[in-house]
Amino acid sequence: MSTRVLVTLFAVSLICISCGKDEAVDDARSNSAVIAITGDVDNFNPVVSDVAASQQLNAAIFPMMFDVAFDIRNGKLEYFPGLVTRWEEQNNGKDVVLYLRDDVIWEDGNPITA
Repeated sequence: MSTRVLVTLFAVSLICISCGKDEAVDDARSNSAVIAITGDVDNFNPVVSDVAASQQLNAAIFPMMFDVAFDIRNGKLEYFPGLVTRWEEQNNGKDVVLYLRDDVIWEDGNPITA
């Protein structure tokens, strides 16, 4: 056999072996995504974290009640539903009643509640 044929057979066999499923990988990790961040995390508390990498990670871990966007035309913040379906102001704007979505669950299957 020529060297070219041997190299081709070797390359094809490596490709076939690498395409097989590894039985050692558990099913929980097979449905996961790994996301790299650009720096170290200083804090896992979204209230006091001040590093951009911490804010990115906290935004991915902790669900937001509202999505907020700045409207350039009006110069005001606009709020959109996140974990809430709707909200009502009561007591002359001193109280806010939030109505949570019932279709959102944590990774372990428990519903997100107040």
